[in-house]
Amino acid sequence: MIVTCVTVPTIRIEEDQLVEIPDVIRPRPSGNGEFNFTDGCGEISFDFAKEMTEKYYPELSYVPSVFQIRCGPLKGVLVANPKLTKRIEYRPSMKKFDIHNPTPSQLTVEVCKLSSHRRNARLNRQFLHVLVGMCKDDESKSILERYIMQRLRAMLSEAKNSITSREVALRMLKSQLSEDDTNICQQAFYPLMAGYDLDEPFIKMQLHRFRKAQFKFLLEKSQVELPESRTVFGVCDRYNVLKPGQVCISVPTQDNGSYIPIIGKVLVGKNPCVHPGDIRILEAVRRDELLGPDQTFHKISGSDLDGDRILGLLGIKDVLIELLEEREPGEYPDKTVQENIDCANEVTQDEIIRKLKDYFVQYESSKTILGKLSNLHCAIADKFGINSDEAIQLAEKCSEAVDSAKTGIVVQIPRFYEQFKDLPHYMQDEDEDCSSNRTYYNSTTLIGQIHDAVKEYMDEIDKLVNEGLKTTVSIDKTLLLDSRLKYIDTVSEDFENYSKEVKSIEEKLQGQYAAELKSSEYKKLNDKYRCKFLEISDLTYETQLSIEQRLAKASACYDVCYNKAVNKRQLVEKASLSYPWSVCLYEMCFLMGRILGDDTVCSKLQFKYI
Repeated sequence: MIVTCVTVPTIRIEEDQLVEIPDVIRPRPSGNGEFNFTDGCGEISFDFAKEMTEKYYPELSYVPSVFQIRCGPLKGVLVANPKLTKRIEYRPSMKKFDIHNPTPSQLTVEVCKLSSHRRNARLNRQFLHVLVGMCKDDESKSILERYIMQRLRAMLSEAKNSITSREVALRMLKSQLSEDDTNICQQAFYPLMAGYDLDEPFIKMQLHRFRKAQFKFLLEKSQVELPESRTVFGVCDRYNVLKPGQVCISVPTQDNGSYIPIIGKVLVGKNPCVHPGDIRILEAVRRDELLGPDQTFHKISGSDLDGDRILGLLGIKDVLIELLEEREPGEYPDKTVQENIDCANEVTQDEIIRKLKDYFVQYESSKTILGKLSNLHCAIADKFGINSDEAIQLAEKCSEAVDSAKTGIVVQIPRFYEQFKDLPHYMQDEDEDCSSNRTYYNSTTLIGQIHDAVKEYMDEIDKLVNEGLKTTVSIDKTLLLDSRLKYIDTVSEDFENYSKEVKSIEEKLQGQYAAELKSSEYKKLNDKYRCKFLEISDLTYETQLSIEQRLAKASACYDVCYNKAVNKRQLVEKASLSYPWSVCLYEMCFLMGRILGDDTVCSKLQFKYI
């Protein structure tokens, strides 16, 4: 059994720079008991936040306001506080176990996620069901549905225009870049920014695959993107200045990294969003000392503050918000954690192994049951409505399943839902059961309309793109430097090995574009051959190759890869052209910048590696 956690190790701190402060316990708004208002939420000094950002995230033009971290026994979010003198102030709720006499490595702050200005909010099926269920009447529902379909058509139109418009293609790609850029997205975005044409064979193919992946997400998740919206971290009002129903949201600008406050009515929710009351209508106010929502956050899908991301639907106009009315929030019980191990000297290895086994069995079980519950809830909400008793009962089960790995609660699907076989037509393509006793009806709900519109656009765009993909690969001779020749033999051997490994990954993914978009296999492969390219053993080391040597080597990579496709007269859609763009993307962009007379192009693009 392998236990993993994907983090970015940052800076070691001294034990005296970790200061414990108390959690804040408050009565529930319903009057039914108390809750931990500051659950999982601590603070970090602005100077320390700036130091971490400059060292490990140099591509950012701003200092993130929130970091989701792990540090020894601590897990949760830290909010940047300019008034803080110590580096980190944590709360007891962030402490997951005890460590006696921590080693230096156990006092390393590791960043899991950080706040980003790039993440626009995307609705999904759950959000759409709840939003429609919040409408005051049928007329309000019709207006909301027209607005969502208008946004969908804008997305689909942009995908179509990205075939011929460089500006539109860049805007589409940029909206999807995040702090954990994926291969398909960045391998098309950065070269286009550097000056390559839309007709470049590899870029053309990547854009096609990117569109395919986006359409797949739209079909399976109905993920309609809203402009001027944000996915943000939820943190507590540590100064207790917000009134009930208020929220303070500040987002960094795209330009210089300064923060701007959001003022006015907003919709706020988070995934999973299954209960009619999981989306709240709040008043966004300006409070310069704050970032984040008040105790309303605990009414949203039973959230805590140790890294939950919430969607601020800021782009939905006030006139549309007036069409909606809040529903009563769900009653979410305290997430009492099952028995913990005190990691003192007397703990035995057998006990650790037993607890780990129990946890991961429960974790895998909870993932499986939550997926089934979510799909069932979608079908029930489509059939009976999000406000129906059937949907609300299932929403409560979903809430239990989310944290069952932590609480130890075993969630069972009620018999009525197990026997439910009548599904909307948009779920037919993803029905894993595919048994003969399933029946499907043509759903006229908003999600059904989205599904049908995406299907129609997919067919149209495929026809437009296929013609370009059926042309043969050509070489841009301006990228062939004379100095490349000394590297041809070395590069050829690496290219052949790389191609074999790519083929193995592609067979594993079986042409699943969306899976490739998120696959970690490609990142591991790219990192491996990036090291070979730079002639280093690990990407944390500095290469001894000069920029001129790297450009010559990149030119050789391009030559070897593209010449093979040209010699075989391969079509763009069949050729394997990723090698130079995977192992030396920086140098390929630098090379085009030099051809166009701009050696600063890569610094403008804020690459993560040099």
